[in-house]
Amino acid sequence: MKQYRHLFITTFCLVLACSSAAASTLSQVTTIAVTLSSLMLGNQGAAFDSFRKTFGGANIEEGYGIFPVSGNRVVVTGFTETDGAGGKDLLFNLYDTISGDLILSKAVGGTGNEIGYSVVDSHDGGFVFVGEIDTAGAGGTDMLVIKINAAADTIDWAYAFGDTGDETARSVKRVPSDDGFIIAGFGDSYGTYDDGMLLKIDSAGGFSWCTALTGQYEDRFYDVEIDSNGNFRVVGATQTYSIENNDVLVAQVSATGNLDWAQGVFVFDESAHGIAMAGDDSFAVVGCIFDLDIGHVEFFMKFDPSATLTHAKAYGLGNIDCSTSVVKTITGYGVTGVTHRTGGQNGQQSLTEFDDINADIEWSKIIGDNDDEDSGNALTIDGDGSFLVTGSIAENNGAGDYNLFFGKYKGDGGADCGPASSPPMAILDVFFDSLQHAVTPTTSSPTLTRTDVKDQLPLTDIGSPVETLICST
Repeated sequence: MKQYRHLFITTFCLVLACSSAAASTLSQVTTIAVTLSSLMLGNQGAAFDSFRKTFGGANIEEGYGIFPVSGNRVVVTGFTETDGAGGKDLLFNLYDTISGDLILSKAVGGTGNEIGYSVVDSHDGGFVFVGEIDTAGAGGTDMLVIKINAAADTIDWAYAFGDTGDETARSVKRVPSDDGFIIAGFGDSYGTYDDGMLLKIDSAGGFSWCTALTGQYEDRFYDVEIDSNGNFRVVGATQTYSIENNDVLVAQVSATGNLDWAQGVFVFDESAHGIAMAGDDSFAVVGCIFDLDIGHVEFFMKFDPSATLTHAKAYGLGNIDCSTSVVKTITGYGVTGVTHRTGGQNGQQSLTEFDDINADIEWSKIIGDNDDEDSGNALTIDGDGSFLVTGSIAENNGAGDYNLFFGKYKGDGGADCGPASSPPMAILDVFFDSLQHAVTPTTSSPTLTRTDVKDQLPLTDIGSPVETLICST
């Protein structure tokens, strides 16, 4: 890079005879180049195999979504109450994954509340965030979709999608066939209770279609993936089509918005919060099960390419545990969530890896100690196979009541920095107790109102963020 920069400077000076005007222009060009280089390549500080750190101010910050981008970087979204325009503002943090250094921090929001739940890259190197907004829109709370450019200094476009009630977007993926975006969420504009919604938009934020479940009771979509044929696999929870209480809901929607099939999985009372696809279109689903015999525990379900359930495991000690996010690894699946396995009053982050053959637990650890209240809300895989996790942390760490958490952990389950434990837990094979059943939901195709909210949502720098490094190795 130094050689190319030297050649560029030499040529620039020869062409413009190194005049004072040229020198001034060169200084500006160099400054821009350095800024873009910093964004693309990260801070390149000390290298760590593992670290744990917090981000926040005097109020509440939390991380909900995480996505890896080029140049050893990862983008995290959630919300901040300390900085921004008012209420909760969508938070955009960019980190170096080698050092854990914060490259930049931005808040996006208006006078009301904006929250980011998921983030993905765009085809031109930018960032697309989804969540919810009540500053502007068609109703109470609308789905929020924002695109920020690759330099992270401009909102390219921002739209609210909704109707007279409340809508929220919980997951977004970029569609390879057209560089548009598929968004999973739910809303209550078309019934008494929430309806699961799948929204497709184009690369410029234009409305393509929306497919909604219009059930008698509450049905929600929490996460979506794309299979090798371009179909959308979506997961969540259903009351309308459940055998009893809530059932796990798994559905496939075609590239044009038609519901191909849907099915529920019944154990007792459960909901799915994350899905991860394998290359052969088999997939894993994670979430929570509440059973009178085993209590409130995390679950892991494995489905073959035809969406037939092949394995189902429940794990924990029945102390209000829940899996929130899953990612495909080379040999299996990594899962994060919140657990009370240590017996304390406060929850802690859980991190578990399952193998890809029999869905056996390869290793499982609890991160943190009973003095903190931690949760793992989302995870992804770094280029070296490490797990990158975001969520929240409270009590003894950070600057406020609840801070955003960002951590890196070894992909093989090896020792990381800071307190971690592997207390005993019950691991139950609930496959034979699970009832997979086909359902035939009633669907609709609502044309959600799209509101341009770009002018109502300033993009502001968080100039002096408070970060606390808990530990590093």
